[in-house]
Amino acid sequence: MNRKSVVTALSLLAGSAFGVAQAANLPSFDELDANGDGYLTQEEVSVSEEVAAQFSTVDANQDGQLDQSEYELIASSSSDGMSGWGQGG
Repeated sequence: MNRKSVVTALSLLAGSAFGVAQAANLPSFDELDANGDGYLTQEEVSVSEEVAAQFSTVDANQDGQLDQSEYELIASSSSDGMSGWGQGG
């Protein structure tokens, strides 16, 4: 993949995540990523109760942070009316 393709793909991914998050009434990934490193920590998502509640469930690689694709799982499940997805009980 050339550089232009990578930049285009990342731009589309970012736009997609923003649109899904907005539809779900959640903060966008960029709004939550306070330090701009491209990952969300528990501390950064603590401002959104819904995101914080699902953090461990969608942290697929269990590295203690969410990347954009992991965050999209929360945003898309919320926009599908599944706001309790991933919570026990």
